[in-house]
Amino acid sequence: IAEARLRNSEQMLASIFSTLKTGVFLTDKDGYFTALNEAFCQICGYSQDELIGVHFTTILPDEHRQYGANAYQNFFSGKTDSPTEWTVNPKHGQNVIVKISARIMDREDGSRYMVTSVDDITEQKRVERALRRSEENFRKIVETASEGIWKTDKAEKITFVNRSFAQMLGYHPNYLVGQSIWTFISKHSPKNGQSHNARQNQQNEVRKDYQLKCKCGSYRWGLVSTTALYDDAGNEDGTLWMVSDITERKNAEDMLVKKNRLLRGVTNSSRHLLTNTNFDSGINKAIKVLGITSGVDRVFIFQSRQDSRTGQFLMTEQFRWSHYPESDEGREGVSYEADFTIWKSWFSETKQIVANIDELPKPDREYLEAYAVKSVLIVPIVISKEIWGFIGFAKSTDNHEWTEIEQTILVAAAGNISAGIARKNAVQALYESENRYRSVVDSVSEVIFQTDLQGNWTFLNPAWEEIMQYTVAESLGKKVAAFVHRDDHDKIGQSMMQMCMEDKSHCRNEIRFVTKNGEERWMEIMAQKVLDPHGNLIDVSGMLYDVTEHKRAIERQALLLKGLNDANRELKEFAYVVSHDLKAPLRAIGSLSSWLHTDYADKIDEA
Repeated sequence: IAEARLRNSEQMLASIFSTLKTGVFLTDKDGYFTALNEAFCQICGYSQDELIGVHFTTILPDEHRQYGANAYQNFFSGKTDSPTEWTVNPKHGQNVIVKISARIMDREDGSRYMVTSVDDITEQKRVERALRRSEENFRKIVETASEGIWKTDKAEKITFVNRSFAQMLGYHPNYLVGQSIWTFISKHSPKNGQSHNARQNQQNEVRKDYQLKCKCGSYRWGLVSTTALYDDAGNEDGTLWMVSDITERKNAEDMLVKKNRLLRGVTNSSRHLLTNTNFDSGINKAIKVLGITSGVDRVFIFQSRQDSRTGQFLMTEQFRWSHYPESDEGREGVSYEADFTIWKSWFSETKQIVANIDELPKPDREYLEAYAVKSVLIVPIVISKEIWGFIGFAKSTDNHEWTEIEQTILVAAAGNISAGIARKNAVQALYESENRYRSVVDSVSEVIFQTDLQGNWTFLNPAWEEIMQYTVAESLGKKVAAFVHRDDHDKIGQSMMQMCMEDKSHCRNEIRFVTKNGEERWMEIMAQKVLDPHGNLIDVSGMLYDVTEHKRAIERQALLLKGLNDANRELKEFAYVVSHDLKAPLRAIGSLSSWLHTDYADKIDEA
């Protein structure tokens, strides 16, 4: 029975040995194969018959055989442990890597042998090598990436940081490891769990703009992506952070916002200048808008003048806005030569002055320091190619760096103010000119008129009322013909039509007008066309001369001439009659004389 059980046990072991998926072989004390299973044969590519009785180093690469033999003997003698990995050179194909586990066994007869199990780990080794290469490549990518990358643990302490992030902040990577990430993030940035919604769902990625504190004390903006990390059990294991430096973009965005704010300020200030009927009120509102939108502390406007007595160039403050309460007392008689030594020469070239006060000469600096000014932008106000004065923008809180955009926009704003002042001066000059013109127009005795193309009065001076007894107000808008004698309607119509339709610039005629009390007044009308810049007729203007007395004098003269002519005619008739009456007796006397001369000629001659 015992022998039967032994045979059954041996058969079972043989069956297991042959069907194992793990390769197994037996070798004697010298390293020769005594038994091996099918799985091992498949690994090395040999059959059992080819390997039984062959030394195990046969399946090793040539360069490993001596080492393998020595290692075998050392392990068999108990000097060293068995190697855990071997490289096998199969009969056909490439080398494979196997994991081995060996054990020394004793037989009943006292002989010893080795049992070795073999697993092909070639693919595992390939995957491990690929993984190592991937990790190496990933680390190279992380180290060379332009983006900052770092990892924090559950306590938000930095456990890894790449060079880019360290360089961004100006620190050595080793200094950052172990520090709280919030040590390097501005208090104005979103913080902790409030910003890391990714922790609520490991599929989510949170992107935020963070302001990062650098070693030098400055700040840089970063677009930070955070992803929650979890271990195999699904527990939170930390956070992966990636940051892109967006400082330039942020600066550009800030500059764009400031530019748009400034442009809106310039637009609104221009609107105040153009729409406010009170110029002083409009310009005060304009510089207030400019001061607020540009972020300065003061805006002031000075007008230049030359002292007539000394010839010195002086400045007088005309307008001022201040962010801080100040005295309303204006600054007058400020000397260019004494207080602002370089300004006049700069203004002569119409340059703006951009400076922190420590860059200015001592007199200029001391004057501005008295008003707590640290940085200024001064722009000359030019009107009709002459320096009228200047507008200044001042900062009292810091040495402000005036950007090119700020300078360009504020110079444009100064140009608008220059235009506003020029417009005010032009309006004032026009008002004075109109007053002088109206004074002349109102004082002349002739009627000055203007009509539209439909023949309606659009302007009449006071002389109209003196001559026609109609008020100007009741006459404007009415037809010219309404005041003309009905017998002269065609006459005035033809005159105007000929002037307008033909190539004539003016016309002249004498027309009878009828006054409000029905009196006829003779008017000499002198009219001319008024053209727009394109040569189109827009209205008619001219003058009416009252020639009634002149016409009456002519009529009286005509009557006198007629009376004289009648008298002359009557005198001629009378002379004719008298001449006829006198000639009859004279003719009789003449005849008698002739007769006497004939009858007594001889007697008269002798006598």
